[in-house]
Amino acid sequence: MKKILILVITFNAILLNAVERQFSDPLFTDFLEEFSGSFICETKHDLVPTGLTSPCGGRLFSPLPPVPPPPPAPAAPPLPFAPAAMSAHLPILLTNTTGKPDADVYLVITGQNTAKDIGVIDIVGGVGSFVVGVSGTTLDAYVFPFTSLPASGSNRLIYLPEIISSRFWFSIDNPLKMSFNTPAGGGVGLVEPNFTDPNDPNFNFIFDKAELNFQIIGLPTVSIFANATAVDFFSMPIFIYLNSPDVPSTSNHTGLTYSRAGAMNYVEEVLNFPNEPERDQWSNLVIRDSGGTPLRIASTQNGISAPKDPSNPSLGQIFDPNYLDNSGTYGLSFINEIWESTISFYRRNQLTMVGFNSGETYIGTVQDDNSIVLNSTSSSKTVTFNPPVTGTGDPTKTTTFLITGGKPLFTTDTTGVGDATQLSKLFEEYIITGLVPTTDTLSVPALISKQADYYKINPNLSSNGQMSGPWYDVYSIGLHNLGLIYSYAFDDAFWLQVQVNTAVLDPTTFVNMVVNPLN
Repeated sequence: MKKILILVITFNAILLNAVERQFSDPLFTDFLEEFSGSFICETKHDLVPTGLTSPCGGRLFSPLPPVPPPPPAPAAPPLPFAPAAMSAHLPILLTNTTGKPDADVYLVITGQNTAKDIGVIDIVGGVGSFVVGVSGTTLDAYVFPFTSLPASGSNRLIYLPEIISSRFWFSIDNPLKMSFNTPAGGGVGLVEPNFTDPNDPNFNFIFDKAELNFQIIGLPTVSIFANATAVDFFSMPIFIYLNSPDVPSTSNHTGLTYSRAGAMNYVEEVLNFPNEPERDQWSNLVIRDSGGTPLRIASTQNGISAPKDPSNPSLGQIFDPNYLDNSGTYGLSFINEIWESTISFYRRNQLTMVGFNSGETYIGTVQDDNSIVLNSTSSSKTVTFNPPVTGTGDPTKTTTFLITGGKPLFTTDTTGVGDATQLSKLFEEYIITGLVPTTDTLSVPALISKQADYYKINPNLSSNGQMSGPWYDVYSIGLHNLGLIYSYAFDDAFWLQVQVNTAVLDPTTFVNMVVNPLN
């Protein structure tokens, strides 16, 4: 009660001051509006226990559901024998623990060759070869049931040729339907499943993917990276194990060990923890079939880019393209609070960032046009973040989409060392994890050191900012609470364990991908 009395006295004093100044100062007007909003919210928040009022906007978050205990990681499979003639191929063990017979589990591998041609892997006798895509053709002949692949104990074994940015697509009960096309810019493109469109032939299928990069530098030196990914969507937990001489046991696995039902149920619960109206946005990410059964969960960026109903664009997107900058709907604009407002956090506090490539420190200043100019303290390098963009036109042009999708906040990088790209990613990563606003210096090492503080209500926000939102990525916290999986384009920058890698291909090197139980 003492605190409330002090706030009332302070508010009255400011009102008197405002009358004397006749609201002639726009900066003071903005301050008064923000203070009054915070004053009202904080006062209501303090009075909630008395039963005299409700919290501001109903913004008392329920605690997140408890994380279910994970099942143990699958045991390492027996080492496959790699014939000398296959020395330039990577052995891949595939393990089906879905509860479905191998005849009902399918695999198709897409990617690029070293010439950057888009294509697909053909598998004959367990040996893979890269087939360059031809526009207008389907991938039907390259979708393999597990039963068509050679057995290796209880697993299936294939030998993968060199391939860049490959995707291992797994599906249950039905082979995926994909094709090659001619993109607007020419060349050959891949038509992947449109996982949010009910009209797509794959929409009602259960499917997901893992990623693997296999480049030969000069044998035995290679570059192998593998990870489970939910950057586009999540539907099936996949566990990945990497065996190689340079990989310690503490970092030889990634992905999730939960069943599909357990993981899907938990993430859906997390998406329902915010209060209205924000809850509507997060819960919309759950993509359901016509009977209401969850099929998959779209990532935040894909929820923004995808319409609720492709046949009726007027219904808008699955997720609000202006979520971070929509005070009319949520009672607060996060971007306004940290950036645009005349009394925003970074107009009142210094934005300090370190370029990952150059190691130089940059000081950011919000300009009158709401751009942020970052100047190096040790050179003439300058980076400019564009003013925030909102609107109902192209949803992929809004600043909310750029942040959630890891897209550039700048137009041109003039630093010569890629610092604009790195600073833009860094700022977005701090927002995704909920660490912005902060007076701390933003850097990659500092970001990594703060894992314990990811996805929490930021105490540097105003009272209203703390009681609305939340303004971090709720989709990410749901998945990262379950284990190691990409949920955001640049998760590897702040979740170092999300990717397994090796630089050696020798007779003991292999990758094991486990498709987890459905129930």
